[in-house]
This record gives sequence, C-alpha cells and structure tokens, in this order.
Amino acid sequence: MRSLPCLFSLIPSFLALYLMMGTAAAAEPRHFQAVLDSPGGPLPFGLRVAANGDGFILNGEERIPVAHLSLEEREIRVRFDHYASEIHVTRTEPGVYRGEWKKRSPTGWSKLGATLTEVPMKQADTLSRFESKSTATKPTRASSIAGDWAVTFLGSSGDEPSPGGARFEVRNGRALGTFFTPVGDYRYLEGDFQNGHLRLSCFDGAHAFLFHADLETDGTLAGHFWSRDSWHETWTAKKLPEGEKATSALPDPFSLTSIKEGSTLDFTFPDVEGRPVSLTDPRFRGKPLIVEIFGTWCPNCHDAAPVLREIKNKYKSTGLQILGLAYEITGDPALDAEQIRRYAERHGCDWPILLAGTSSKAKASKTLPALSGIKSYPTTIFIDRKGRIQKIYTGFNGPATGEDHEKLLRQWDDIVRRIVVTGNEQSRR
Repeated sequence: MRSLPCLFSLIPSFLALYLMMGTAAAAEPRHFQAVLDSPGGPLPFGLRVAANGDGFILNGEERIPVAHLSLEEREIRVRFDHYASEIHVTRTEPGVYRGEWKKRSPTGWSKLGATLTEVPMKQADTLSRFESKSTATKPTRASSIAGDWAVTFLGSSGDEPSPGGARFEVRNGRALGTFFTPVGDYRYLEGDFQNGHLRLSCFDGAHAFLFHADLETDGTLAGHFWSRDSWHETWTAKKLPEGEKATSALPDPFSLTSIKEGSTLDFTFPDVEGRPVSLTDPRFRGKPLIVEIFGTWCPNCHDAAPVLREIKNKYKSTGLQILGLAYEITGDPALDAEQIRRYAERHGCDWPILLAGTSSKAKASKTLPALSGIKSYPTTIFIDRKGRIQKIYTGFNGPATGEDHEKLLRQWDDIVRRIVVTGNEQSRR
C-alpha cells in the first residue's frame, strides 16, 4: 500500500509530459499543396505553416506572409487582408480541404475553386508543383528553355499584340522565372518543363497566374496565359542569343509618362481621414519629393513599397518626403480607406497616402490632367526642391527580375541623390 501514494504522485508529471508532447506535435510545421481551379486548368502553389502558426505562400524562392491564418480541424481560412482576398476551405476527407478563393474586384468578387491537401513535411521540399504528366509529346532537353526570351502577348479578341520578355531557369528539375511587360513583371513563377511542355504558376493573394506553352520544332514557344477567373490571352516567345536581355525590346520606363507641355502637376485629394491634402501644402514646399501613383490591390506596388521605405529612411536627414496617391477598387471611401490603412501598416509606410480615385486608368488619368496619362500602377514621380519634375518611372521591376530589380534600385537611388541636392543652396557651399 505504501507504493500507491508514490504512483499517484507521479501522475502530474506524466500528465505534464503528455501535454508537452501534444503541444510539440501541434507546433510542428505543416505543408499544404494548394490548387486553384483556373479556367486553364489546375493552378498550384504551396502553403506552409510555421511552428509558431504563421502562414506563408510559396512561389519559387518567394515566401509571402499571409495576414491571418485559421487552421481548424474541419476548416481552414487564409486571409490576405491587404488584398481583400481570402481562401476558405472545409475538410472533405482526411487531409483534404475544398472550398474557394475570392478577391474583391471592380465588378464584385473574383472567385476560383480551391483545394488544400496536406503533405508530410519530409516530402514537401521534393514535391512537384504540378502533377507529373503532360499533354505534349515532344522530347527535348530541359535546359532548352533556360535563358532570356523575347515575348509577344497576342491579347484577347480584338486586342493589339504587345511586347514582353521572359527569363527562365531550370533548377533541380523545377522551372523558375518571370515575365516582363512595359508596366511591370509577373513576379515569381514556378513549375516544370516536361516533354516540350512548359507549365508555370504564381499565387500571391491577388495574382492567380497560370502559363502553359509548347516548345515548337523551330525552337519558339507558343502558349496561353490565364489570370484569375476572367482573363485569357495567347503568347509566343523566341529565345534570345546569349548576352541579349529579356527587356531589350521593351520601352524605357522613364519614357512612357511625361508632363504635358505648359502644364504643372497640381492636385488636392483627401487622406484616409477625409482631410484635403495638396501638393502645394507647406509641408512639401522646398522639399525633395517622391509622388507614387499606386493601388493597394497591385502586387507590383506591394513590391515597390519596401523600396520607398528604405529610400525614405536613407535620406531622412535631407527632408525627403513621399506622398502616395491611391487609386482603389471599390469607389467606396470607407472600404478603400481601410485598404490603404492595411497597406500602410503592412509596409511601414509613414508618409501620407491620399485616396485619389478608382483603379480605371482612363478615369485616373483625368484626375491628373498634367500627365500624358496613367499607364501603370505604380508610376513614380521624382520632384526636386524647386518643385520641378526630374524623372517619371512607369511600372516596377520587382525582386523576381533579379538583375533588372538591382538596376532599378541603382537608378532610383541616383535620382534621389540628385533631387535632394537640387535647389538646396546650403549643399552647394
């Protein structure tokens, strides 16, 4: 009988150990193979849940933190609040969840069916993005697509062809790369190249991109591009000789937007609190200034925000100012202002952001009549201390473009160094 108290005394210890083991198991990373039902077929990407419960979308080398992740036994919600976007799925069988992805759009909501399948972590890093099958039967070397390509987007019915570029590489059996356009890149793409058939996809909460193409006998690519639930166009590509760049056929980003002759940039728009702010306000007078025309719905704009923040911090002592002009989706001031707040919080934007209008480029152009037109989000205007526009950069080459992104960073830094000096008489002494 003396042994019973000793045995009972051990129960709390066993219970504590059991709970710790359960907690440790629950805290292990988890991986889901996610697929959206694009009109062009399965659009896959990865969803990783870290040990601390944070969620990340995986596209190639990219890791995109999600705003909110709810991982329950019977349902999963993945929210991208900064894009007004959400995946909501419920369990249909062990380890499999089905539902939809939706994103607010100018006409209501874009929606695609969604399936999340849990994969053991030990298999996650070797898992193929697409199912290992192809409709093409053209045997070729995987290295055939590696390099830079000149691309022509043929558009949908009635559209004029437009120039573009692409850069692909093949690494450990995976195809990686991005597309370039005159107004920005298509961010990180990942997929495969099997039997002469190329498949690439990207999902970041806002973009849902799917590319398919066949390698023709003459060495060109001919394919299709689907975006979200509504956009489809065809494209062709020709591989460039070594040394030629994917951007060689694209116009200079500094040449696409200009100030009309005899015009002066001027505007007054409300901030998120409804207070009017003008370019001529005393806070901007005599200061070097960057005006960014953007939208919180735009992934390229999200790529640009950290760059602007770093520039502002670097040149803080010079009085450099940044002013954002947001062109939003809904036209509802309360909803759009909330999206601006989320954007600013996500990227640490400590500069004023004004609600300038809606995302239609035609309508946006009318709000800034001094410009030749708004052709891209973002468009970045560099103004010196005397209020003179020094440069206007249309579009943005993000981190997925590699050396082109590094080139943009150097160009922007050089421009900012000039505008913080120009008109500063003290700096000339």
